[in-house]
Amino acid sequence: MKKVAAILLAVAMTVCLMAGCGAETVTPNIAPYDQLNYEEYLELPDYMSYDFEAQPVEVTDEQVQTEIDSRLQAASTETKEITEGTVQKGDSVTISFKGTLEDGSSPEEMNSDGYDLVLGEASMIDGFQEGLYGATIGEPVTLNLQFPDPYTMNEELSGKPVTFEVTVLKKNETIMQELDKDFMKENSEGEASNEEEYRAYIKQFLQDQAEENAMFDAKTNLYQQIIAGSKVLKRPDGEVEALTESLKEQYKNYVESNGANWDEYLETIGGEEAYNEGIQQLAETQVDNKVVVFGLCNKEGLDLSDAEYTEELMKYVEAAGGESIKDFEEKSGMTIDGFIKMYDLDAEIFLTKVLDKIYDAKYPQEG
Repeated sequence: MKKVAAILLAVAMTVCLMAGCGAETVTPNIAPYDQLNYEEYLELPDYMSYDFEAQPVEVTDEQVQTEIDSRLQAASTETKEITEGTVQKGDSVTISFKGTLEDGSSPEEMNSDGYDLVLGEASMIDGFQEGLYGATIGEPVTLNLQFPDPYTMNEELSGKPVTFEVTVLKKNETIMQELDKDFMKENSEGEASNEEEYRAYIKQFLQDQAEENAMFDAKTNLYQQIIAGSKVLKRPDGEVEALTESLKEQYKNYVESNGANWDEYLETIGGEEAYNEGIQQLAETQVDNKVVVFGLCNKEGLDLSDAEYTEELMKYVEAAGGESIKDFEEKSGMTIDGFIKMYDLDAEIFLTKVLDKIYDAKYPQEG
């Protein structure tokens, strides 16, 4: 790619410190795609003739109310204990129970003096939770049940009858956060001091979010059309083989760094042959996609500095739980180079930028 070679001057992936500021920067590694003559490798469609404009969106009052309710629910952390009345499906309760088998035995795992659950949402044997719907707090309930067959949690209990004596000790009710001045100010970055202002803030927040999603959908649609209309004439020599080996190494390192046994992992995905086939197909797809992505960069004359590339890369690092590249590497046990290769982030970042450029050229924004 003559133009991209001149613009990007991409070299091997390195992590360095910028003198004087201590900020981590990453140089994108797009070789050999920066050196290709794309007339020999790729036929691109006339993508500027495509229709891919983002669809208009409008936030409703109902959506605003739903968002407010969701925020109030998330902020409702206080609970009160109710020790009288009855309980129903969906209630958060604390129970005590004792299970007895036909032979009179009562294994320890079938007993509890204080077990918390949400009725209807817990993982219990059939009939246990249902038998508590309508139960009175403090009054014992007898449940004559049967363990499923098979019962994977304890195969010795499979199909056996069991009697549970259960007492609902209390119901735990959440105290809902009020839509007061402090809440509105805290949940609007200080912009709202009354309900009218807060609803306007939430509406704008949802509008921005909806427009961002609509734009993402539009650019995804553009890329899908480009992929469908492109023809990869050939792949760079040795790139599929090199990427296959790299992916194998990265996946194995990642699995083992998270404490899993590699041989056991292979068994869960159908064995080594299936794994190798999957990696081979993934490598071929990634190489084809890179030919298209960097072919677009070549045609559009895309230029990304190290700082711009790193800024985009950090979005993925932060989404993966890292506050910095060093922090990410320490937490994940994976190098930043391995992270980029595993998820093909170099192509992803350049793709995002080149789609932005194409979209802005097709649909210039006013102002």
